[in-house]
Amino acid sequence: MTRVSIARKFGLWGGALTLALTGALVHWPRWSWVAAYFLSINAVTFAFYGIDKSLSRRRSTPRIPERTLHAIAFLGGTPAAIVGQKIFRHKTLKGSFRLTFWLIALLQAGLVGLWLWYEGVLHTPR
Repeated sequence: MTRVSIARKFGLWGGALTLALTGALVHWPRWSWVAAYFLSINAVTFAFYGIDKSLSRRRSTPRIPERTLHAIAFLGGTPAAIVGQKIFRHKTLKGSFRLTFWLIALLQAGLVGLWLWYEGVLHTPR
């Protein structure tokens, strides 16, 4: 199996799991779709880090590509990626992975800051 087909397979599974869990949380306990999506993408991200760590111990088994791990972090799974890296002791040494990961986290923090500023949460009172 090629790297592209492995990335597609894990990407499709991750997307399907996120959508299914989001849908279940929105309709059953009646969560807001934002909260449901955030919980779902983080659950999938955490699971993917654990799965990839497990696969890394088996040298012959195809692993989850780094770009897939970055993609799910970019789509909102950064908190779970940080926890997964710490708990599974996974992807903590490779410099290029860490740089890309923290650039994604910095971009997300900036976007959240801009959104909070736009919504008036970060405005200073006059």
